[in-house]
Amino acid sequence: MRTTWAGGFWCWGLGCLVLAGCGAFTAAQPPPKADNGEEFTAAEEADRLVSAERALAVGNSIRALKLVENVVPQDPQYDRASDILDRARYEVESVTVEWIDRIDTLIGKEQYRAADERLSYLLKAFPLAADLKAEAEERRRQIIEGMAKSDEQVAKLDREATEQLLRRDLAGAATSLKQAVEILRNVDPTRAYARERALETVLLRIEQQAAEARGEGAEKGAYKTHRPMVKKKKPTPAQAVKAPEPAPPPPAGDVAKEQRVAELLKDAAKFQKEKNYFQAIVTYLEVRRQDVKNDSAKVALEALEPKRQALIKENLAKANEHFLKQDLAGAVPYYKKVRELDPANEQAREGLEMYENLARIRGNQPR
Repeated sequence: MRTTWAGGFWCWGLGCLVLAGCGAFTAAQPPPKADNGEEFTAAEEADRLVSAERALAVGNSIRALKLVENVVPQDPQYDRASDILDRARYEVESVTVEWIDRIDTLIGKEQYRAADERLSYLLKAFPLAADLKAEAEERRRQIIEGMAKSDEQVAKLDREATEQLLRRDLAGAATSLKQAVEILRNVDPTRAYARERALETVLLRIEQQAAEARGEGAEKGAYKTHRPMVKKKKPTPAQAVKAPEPAPPPPAGDVAKEQRVAELLKDAAKFQKEKNYFQAIVTYLEVRRQDVKNDSAKVALEALEPKRQALIKENLAKANEHFLKQDLAGAVPYYKKVRELDPANEQAREGLEMYENLARIRGNQPR
């Protein structure tokens, strides 16, 4: 995995990697235009160097590069412009290399849709040198081949599922459909929904078969409901008066786990009462990790979901404020909070990775 250095991460953090397009350094040439078709402002035209330095300072390396890329040696400010150009090119190329590495990772995980979206933006927004553009186009070829391979796999699984259903092999059909869903989630989520719907139907039929095998056949008209209605057996008089046999004591490990879960639930309820919603949510999430079927935590988290989303948004906003101040270390605690609230949050993960890369680079620098 290749790493970038300090300047490169600001492009991602501010979300302003591409705000303007290329243009000539001299006023005699046609007015330059940004990627969105708008011309540079009058202030930028008046002093390209100042504008480029400002763009570089706030992390917009591409705009800085575009503002001074056509400077000529005869210009009296050539040295100053060249310094800006060198720094901007280094940052842009470093970020480009990092993005290509991320695309490679996505391809390796067969997450072709995410890889294709990132690559499309890279090709559209980044001013790529010839060698880097060739690398990006190679990833395009790999993505196309991977998607084609995925389509072939799904078509094969679809045929298998159809044949298995015709043979009443519900378990085999469920397995085939699960595999198709997993493949399509990384290629075409809309097509994945169709297989997921079929899978739910197959699982329902398996459930019905299991009920019938237990002698709990469905009553007439029961399949009109969401779930099959199972006829309950009335207990015999002997069964009604017979005391149930005591259950065997749970293993010592289970007792300790139950005690831990009970303590966590008590702490979570206390945090929620004190309106410490962050601690309440992360504690309920820990309960769910310890006991995935815990109904108390599930109900509480459903009620706290709006608070969780608001806290994620709030902490991401605070992290971005530190980015604006070029203080990545200050953004780290907020990214960590976001990860506690949402372990799958991509923006927080990338921010923490950038900080780790920068710390590693700084550690390798000679003193």
